[in-house]
Amino acid sequence: MQIKLAVKQLVYFACRTGDLNAESVSGPTAREGQLVHKKLQKLKTSTQQAEVSLKATIDSDGDSIVLGGRVDLCDTVADIPEIIEIKSTHVHPKHLLPSVLELHWAQLKVYGYLLSLSSGSLGEVDDNQQSSAVVPFDSVQLQLACHNLLDEKTYRDTQKFEIDELKKFTESALERYLAWYRAVESSRAQMRQSAGDMQFPFAEFRAGQYKMAASSYLTIKNRARLLCEAPTGTGKTISTLFPACKAMAEGHVSQIVYMTAKTSGREAAFAAIGQLRKAGLQATSLVIHSKALACHCQNGTCERDVDGRCPRTIGFFDRLPEAREKLLSLATLDHHQVDRVATEFELCPFELSLQMLPWVDIVVCDYNYIFDPLVRLVSFVERENTVALLVDEAHNLSDRARNMYSATLSYQQNQQVAMQCKKTLPVIAKNASSLNRAITRFANSHESDEIVMSEAPGALTRAVLKCLESLEQQGNVHDDLFTAKTSESRRTAGKTESGLTHDIFAGMEADQLELSRSGLDSREGHALQVVSDETPVATGAWPPVVRDWYKELFRYRVIEELFSENHRTLLLTNEKGDSQLKLACIDASDRLAKSFERVHSAVVFSATLRPQEYFLDTLGLAGTAQTLTLESPFAAEQLSCQVCGWIDTRFNSRQRSAPQLVELIKTVYAGKAGNYLVFFPSYAYMQEIFNLFKIAHPDVPVVIQERGNPESRSEFLDHFVEESATLGFAIMGGVFGEGIDYRGDQLVGAIVVGTGLPGLGLEQNLLSEHFTAMGLDGFDYAFRYPGFTRVLQTGGRVIRSESGRGVVVLVDTRFNSAFYRSLFPASWSPEYCSGNDQLKSVLRSFWMD
Repeated sequence: MQIKLAVKQLVYFACRTGDLNAESVSGPTAREGQLVHKKLQKLKTSTQQAEVSLKATIDSDGDSIVLGGRVDLCDTVADIPEIIEIKSTHVHPKHLLPSVLELHWAQLKVYGYLLSLSSGSLGEVDDNQQSSAVVPFDSVQLQLACHNLLDEKTYRDTQKFEIDELKKFTESALERYLAWYRAVESSRAQMRQSAGDMQFPFAEFRAGQYKMAASSYLTIKNRARLLCEAPTGTGKTISTLFPACKAMAEGHVSQIVYMTAKTSGREAAFAAIGQLRKAGLQATSLVIHSKALACHCQNGTCERDVDGRCPRTIGFFDRLPEAREKLLSLATLDHHQVDRVATEFELCPFELSLQMLPWVDIVVCDYNYIFDPLVRLVSFVERENTVALLVDEAHNLSDRARNMYSATLSYQQNQQVAMQCKKTLPVIAKNASSLNRAITRFANSHESDEIVMSEAPGALTRAVLKCLESLEQQGNVHDDLFTAKTSESRRTAGKTESGLTHDIFAGMEADQLELSRSGLDSREGHALQVVSDETPVATGAWPPVVRDWYKELFRYRVIEELFSENHRTLLLTNEKGDSQLKLACIDASDRLAKSFERVHSAVVFSATLRPQEYFLDTLGLAGTAQTLTLESPFAAEQLSCQVCGWIDTRFNSRQRSAPQLVELIKTVYAGKAGNYLVFFPSYAYMQEIFNLFKIAHPDVPVVIQERGNPESRSEFLDHFVEESATLGFAIMGGVFGEGIDYRGDQLVGAIVVGTGLPGLGLEQNLLSEHFTAMGLDGFDYAFRYPGFTRVLQTGGRVIRSESGRGVVVLVDTRFNSAFYRSLFPASWSPEYCSGNDQLKSVLRSFWMD
């Protein structure tokens, strides 16, 4: 077996010990690192070569390991050959953590051994330099050159090593890596065999299910993209996972990544994997939950020490290997399994799950682990061209992506930081106040209360950098923000998303979180973790507002680097009176397109993708993806869809039409005993109708969705059991209108009030203008299509099984228009009622059948 392995991957896996980022902070940007490299490489001597590629094949117990990497400077003409690695820092090298320096030296040692194995000539070099022959030698000189950007000095540490010593070091690291690699390969061989033999886990395919499964398989096999609308009941999850496993068995992809927008979607995916396991699949699978849920320090079940450090991070890498082996043997890694093993070995469960990421067959996670530039997982980045993406609930992705590529500075938050840090962290407080003064100056330089600019406000950059610098010099930011760089070659630097990186150097191997695509090669370290000359203050000891502030500042810095023609700078005041400066992404389709281009294949699907042209455009799939529309697996007689166009729910007509709406709701509720939900476009409108309904019909049991109270969700859902008859009032597009699976007779009807248009506002108007400028219908793209998606999602809550029956009542005069008539799915077969009496008659007939 031949194994291709980068030096960085070997070192990060086999040479890391000790704590998980005990006192690390962010370092220089990738652009700063690139400039330092170019600067020092220009100073090379006549015998030194820059950007030298080293590669050698090493045999070990029947396996051939092709080990390679690229070094900054190499001199093979000197009496003793020399390798120089350049690192940029913000501090004197004596303040770098020992674990960081150990990793740098580990890389250098492996490079030194690779140089000794080179035969004939060196690898690729820059500037069209001629390669020099490498003659046998017994020792090599290794130099770590750390350039401090603050004092603009380069500090060099040079050590001489015998080749025999470097050989033993490298072979020992390879032995540790290969022992694990072979165990993983054994597991993957079982997966491929079992997946090839596996039969579909149900007796037969549902209507449309076979077509979706076959199309998904061909999409993955052919390295293609597919946008698929599969109505509720199709069995989308199993229809994509099953063929993806078949494709993986045949070697088309190395990993399946199933992505969803909501926790319920991840639970459904893991349940489907369980069904495949019952059908014979032997695959390793992992669900990545948010850090807020998984990390014991964040959920309040772990106490930090006096220095603010989590005890589960101390000695993390010393205990990791045994825990990793235990998890591999368990195979099915949900939140509870990972947490149990993490507790057994006293490790952070969130970090432990990330350590397993490169080695499992199927990963279930949120969108942001692939698409968000601040939390993209490097494990995916390094193997993107062999990954199959399965993107569920894709109707949510365009909005989510716009948020991922936006950033906000809050005047109020800056002020809170300044106040809370005034006595304990005065430097931070001073810089927070300076940032607010910069925002004020920026606002005063414009006459309008609402500022819209097509470029980033460069005047604020220095103030933001000063804030970040003060935080980096005062504490440990690792607890809440993890980073890494990509493994792309410098030759692609001009094509990458951002030159900015926030490099936490310890604590991960190939599965670190990426804050931005740096465009650097596979050698880490251009932005080193550093500690300040002052006593470090761990973020565990920081006030929560400071920890949150740090993340917002860093997001702003990253998004500023990514600012493009699809961004706008906004200065506005929110409903709470807080002045905010926002770098707003109004169209992330170009970013999504790049993400989809990098992966092997992608199946993008949802029950609501109407019209498909809109989603192709906004998801960055136009011109690259095939489309598929499936029919509903349920019989038409299971659903009664009534369009009630005699009630005008537009804002100016709501008060006048309120009595009619109250009586319509009662009519629907009285049609058949059971649970109903009424969905509204806003909380104010919902509360108004709720109050009127209670007065008019006090005998009807009602419940209303509470605003901003996650704890009340389970209480709300407790009312919707099969034997009850509750009338619920909820928000369209909210938690109860998407992602909730109302089984059986938990829900027999949904009343949708209004067309679901997003609220009017500056950003939505900019979105409309943007699409109009592209030659599209801006109002449709910014308002009507997103609104109708909410309507479809809400209506899709009613029929969830082959035996279910129910009604969907659409209330608004606009539903009578040709625009909406053209978007209704065929399975809804809408009937258009002219009044309440006709509605009552139609419902009576439906329920009597």
